[in-house]
Amino acid sequence: MSGCAFEVHFVGGAKPLFFEFTTSAVSNRLKAFEADASVLGPQAFDITPRMANGTVDVRLLRAARDAPARNPIGGLNAGILEFRRKDANETNVVMKLIGYDAQHTIREEFVSGIL
Repeated sequence: MSGCAFEVHFVGGAKPLFFEFTTSAVSNRLKAFEADASVLGPQAFDITPRMANGTVDVRLLRAARDAPARNPIGGLNAGILEFRRKDANETNVVMKLIGYDAQHTIREEFVSGIL
């Protein structure tokens, strides 16, 4: 399973924007080849395809400036939504994909800008 964060725009006019977040199950164990192959589909979304009979544009979400930017990632990962309270009337949301390195040290693989 791959982990990835998408931005989805409806075509034409002042249409809503929404986000799609896909992560692997914590218990999901993949072989290296399967993990690498699993990111090929999401990487194709970087070309901003028009889907749903031409009504929706989909692309991988860009990382925040100076933030980790592996989107998509293969292998085990977890998705985190971080809510940052700005004031009494506004809360910002950040999407994170968390993975680990060869020494099994947990690390942030992707961090979005404020959504």
